[in-house]
Amino acid sequence: MPAHSPAFSRIAVMPMEVKELNEADRTFWAFASTPELDRAKERVTTDAMRRAADGYMTNPVITWQHDTDRPIGVARDVKTTKQGTQLLVYITDKTQDGRDAWGLVQDGIIRSMSIGFNPYSRGNKVVKDDPPDFEQTGDDLAWTNIEWLETALVTIPCNRGATIPFAKGLGIETDWPTAPEEATPEELEERRFRGDLESAVNIVTHWHKEGRILCAETAAELRTVRDRLETLLEAYPVVPEPALQGGLSLPPLTNAPRSLTLPVPTMRGVTMPGR
Repeated sequence: MPAHSPAFSRIAVMPMEVKELNEADRTFWAFASTPELDRAKERVTTDAMRRAADGYMTNPVITWQHDTDRPIGVARDVKTTKQGTQLLVYITDKTQDGRDAWGLVQDGIIRSMSIGFNPYSRGNKVVKDDPPDFEQTGDDLAWTNIEWLETALVTIPCNRGATIPFAKGLGIETDWPTAPEEATPEELEERRFRGDLESAVNIVTHWHKEGRILCAETAAELRTVRDRLETLLEAYPVVPEPALQGGLSLPPLTNAPRSLTLPVPTMRGVTMPGR
């Protein structure tokens, strides 16, 4: 992962369905973005990608894992339809990272592409007729005006829950722009936990479907998430049931179970070890 902070504040990751892979030219078409909601209930609209495409194509470098010190290719063309935005990606054979990435794409091991972007108003002068950066409807957030800065091939699973720890590892804020600017340490801890928990459950379920076996290191990380939940729950007061009916606002996790068992099924005879 990059040691420095990225120039962008948001990422959007999606499964990469490679089309028209050209072995001789080392190119392939793939979706960089679609207008579908992800697991965080965010999406980038097609119009936002269309407006941002010209700016991105002035320097359309493709990186490995969002590490700007590891360029592996460029986007040679872009086209946006109602299904999403596709890039014609060229992967270089002049660097080891490029050669490795090309082989992983050929073998179908790399199956995700990610864009890095900022809200448009962050780095551009906004005029009266510009669309707003985002529109929020209930629990859904649609980015409607962005500055597309970067595109990367990434190894995270197609399961969107994995984007949360990945973004945090890059130093990217994952809270919505409408989130309170000030938060108590307890609220920040709960946000971090919720992201980790969602990712853990989704990733393990995804791995189980693929028949993969958990290594000891991964199992230890998942037990840490489970232990953090137990610690958080111990800090919450127990509220009598009648108080709930009176409209009292409670911490979100008050009604959660006193302990958490992650849904890790038996995988080829191997289960996640207990504590």
